[in-house]
Amino acid sequence: MYQHRLKIDNAARVIVMLIAGGCTVLAGELRNSWVQVHGGQTEMLQQITLDDVIRLSKKKQELSWDDFEKYQYKEGGSGLYIRCYEIEPQWKLFIGGGDLEEKPLYINLENSRTGGSFDIRENDLELIVHT
Repeated sequence: MYQHRLKIDNAARVIVMLIAGGCTVLAGELRNSWVQVHGGQTEMLQQITLDDVIRLSKKKQELSWDDFEKYQYKEGGSGLYIRCYEIEPQWKLFIGGGDLEEKPLYINLENSRTGGSFDIRENDLELIVHT
């Protein structure tokens, strides 16, 4: 009986993820969103935008992993935490480090068209992105 209930719970989570995996409107902007399930709790994740990255970059060295938790990412890495945030076809954000409780080693914005990459904590993003 317990195993049967567990299967239903997992199926319900998948359905919730599919239903909630659509779009949300936040501050007048239409954004793609995902649902992330942590310990039975579900939370809506948003697609990060270039404007979000520019706004966050103003925190410079105060940026942490927590600043990016509400955004969709793909996990990668072996021995390090590496998260990839797809922004638009031209831009991706990579955050990497050895411990999620410490500041990231790098937070790099990459331009796939030019191959350029730079740490958003150390550069003026508005100048770089809009030129």
